[in-house]
Amino acid sequence: MVAKSLIDALTNFDASAVITKALVASGPKVVAIAATQARKTPERISSALGLGFSHHLQTTFDKCYKIKTLIYRDEPVELLSQYVSIKLGLKKAKLTDNYIIENLEEYKNVIVQGGGGSGKTMFMKYLALCRFENPRGRIPIFIELRTLDYTKGKPIEQLIFEDSTSKKSKMTFDNFEKALTGGLFLIVLDGLDEVDPEYRESIHKQIIKIPAKYPDNILIISSREDASLSGWARFYCFRVLPLDKRQVTSVIKKINFDKTIKEKFLKDLAAHLYKKHESFLTNPLLATIMLLRYDQFANAGDKIHIFYDQAFETLFFKHDLSKGVYERKRYTNISVDDFKRFFSAFCFSSYAKNKYAFSRSELIAFIEKSLKYCGISAQPAAVLRDLFESVCIIQEDGLLYTFVHRSFQEYFAALFVATYRGEKDAEYTNIIMSRNNTESAGTLLREMSPILVDKLWALPLLEDTATQFERFDPAVDPGGMLKFLSDRYYVGKDGAVQGFGIDGIGDRLLTINRYYRFGLSSWLDTHLFMRPKELISSLRDRVPVGDRDRFRARWSELTDSKSQFEAGVITSDDNYWVVHTNAVNVLGNLADKVVVARNLLREQVAQFNSADDGLL
Repeated sequence: MVAKSLIDALTNFDASAVITKALVASGPKVVAIAATQARKTPERISSALGLGFSHHLQTTFDKCYKIKTLIYRDEPVELLSQYVSIKLGLKKAKLTDNYIIENLEEYKNVIVQGGGGSGKTMFMKYLALCRFENPRGRIPIFIELRTLDYTKGKPIEQLIFEDSTSKKSKMTFDNFEKALTGGLFLIVLDGLDEVDPEYRESIHKQIIKIPAKYPDNILIISSREDASLSGWARFYCFRVLPLDKRQVTSVIKKINFDKTIKEKFLKDLAAHLYKKHESFLTNPLLATIMLLRYDQFANAGDKIHIFYDQAFETLFFKHDLSKGVYERKRYTNISVDDFKRFFSAFCFSSYAKNKYAFSRSELIAFIEKSLKYCGISAQPAAVLRDLFESVCIIQEDGLLYTFVHRSFQEYFAALFVATYRGEKDAEYTNIIMSRNNTESAGTLLREMSPILVDKLWALPLLEDTATQFERFDPAVDPGGMLKFLSDRYYVGKDGAVQGFGIDGIGDRLLTINRYYRFGLSSWLDTHLFMRPKELISSLRDRVPVGDRDRFRARWSELTDSKSQFEAGVITSDDNYWVVHTNAVNVLGNLADKVVVARNLLREQVAQFNSADDGLL
């Protein structure tokens, strides 16, 4: 439940007051910053910070305080009226959102991971609002990472500065950096997974270094689930936990929707619905979609893609979802079937180019290209009005246009490939399936067309991986195989691997494993080098006497706390000691699993081909 004190405090929000409260509480930090600058008093520093960030705080407050959702598409509603407290997992612990917000100073660097529609962004906005009410000596900075301009290669600190300070401000980047060094900020970075893949690896590497460069700030990041983030050793990785029955009941109760349908939904939810469809109802977005078409949900079975199809038809036909009225003004006469064909082409084209947000001219260009591909005659500007005003699946977000939820782009991109019949089927399938493993499009495509994915994507990758693995004998060249899997390993003093740089073949294996559960992530093992409870002295004793001095120096280099967050590259040059570690067994197991997985898929595809031959 959202505290009444928070609601009351935010009703009369004053950005200047937030900064004043933050700076008063952080007085010693401001004094310390002033001491580093000639002719700058603490008062002048505070004034510069206030002028620099008050506009950003007001803009951020407006962005966080009111939201649009599938239900409230035409008029924003207050986030606090819709927000339902979530729980987050940290290893085996289950913590409430408010506990984490109250104890951010303890955690300092946090990653919040969850699937599409799990409520990550709602939580990040709620967190920002809570810190607006009580900043606790820090100026809160809220950044949507997808909106930053990465094309000019500016460092992440510069991008955060430019996004969070007013152009009218006299705040300089030098002063901002000194404030960062002084620990004056709570930095909230929303949507790491929405950074264009072209720049994502570079941004990852820069963000990883922020805690070391500016250790006194609080940094919290949200992202879809991504195994590579487990390698960020200075961060606490929380995961958004599935909603329980009480939470999903609260979500539905807060929605202003057709009373009859909503009451039946809640009654069935209390009786049997949650247990029967727990995999859907534990996700706020999917629970909302289920409510949208609950009168027809019985035909959906357990297929998520049917959910999205039904939700789209609801958006296409209904005028007022809160009242259940089925009338809507339209600017084109495109039928629902043709509109789906067009929109799937539009979504695939934009998805393939990593476009999640658009200027108006970009949006018109994608619409025009997709209409032409489908052979549909319509004015692009009129189609845009249908997308924005009639179907409301595209919304304005500042100066850009975005999807009402990114999962709709992923569903329709997958639908395009599932129904595509042409010479580029393998190329298009690969675009969907090989995308960063935070995406849900691959899951949807495999659900709609499993044999397509088996034949055109998974089996070719496993064939190639098995062939590449034949180059290595884990007992002879484990270092070469480790380099083949990962570009860096973060090793603790006790020999436990604290994190992995996921790249190349390693990333490929994790992506395949996400869809098939072949056990291909077994190499991500804390005990890759040292067995449980094994002492480093045991490993040293196994290394030949003539190599022990070299090993001590190398081990010290790998486990140096000052450098462990840089790339800990392991190669064939390390074989003199790696051959005596647990890596030999781990890598041998992995190679065997790849062969088993390949053979299993070979058999499945052969069975399909045989059945296909006998169909006619």
